[in-house]
Amino acid sequence: MLRSLKTKIEALLTGGGEQTEAQRQEGIRLATAALLAEVANADRVLDARELSELGALLRDKFSLSSTEMRDIVNEGLEAADDAVSLQGFTRTLHEALTDEEKSHIVGMMWSVAFADGELDKYEDALIAKVGELLYVPRSEVLRLKAIAAEA
Repeated sequence: MLRSLKTKIEALLTGGGEQTEAQRQEGIRLATAALLAEVANADRVLDARELSELGALLRDKFSLSSTEMRDIVNEGLEAADDAVSLQGFTRTLHEALTDEEKSHIVGMMWSVAFADGELDKYEDALIAKVGELLYVPRSEVLRLKAIAAEA
């Protein structure tokens, strides 16, 4: 299973050759799920509130059924666990999304980070790094952080 997931992730993220729109969208969903999973696990505690927020955000963003949401959450957790770098995920999103959509992903990450009522320094650093890799201006990253902290 892990080998097939790894192969799938590599194929989606490297974009080897022409991709169909469905493959492109699946790559975006998986990259988003993996980044949210990275945040949820940044403090090495996979809190149920963070996991619930992660699922709800993915369900709403991508209009997923409960089964699809569970599947993408699990795939995202596995992808994040297997990843040695964030660049595969962020490259996929940077190339496929508008600036507004990239900001939305960063906002989703902040929502997951604050879901347990605490912001861990590792979550904070991770989101700042992803913001840089997505070329989201630091001022926008901080604005989104303040919005999530108030929510």
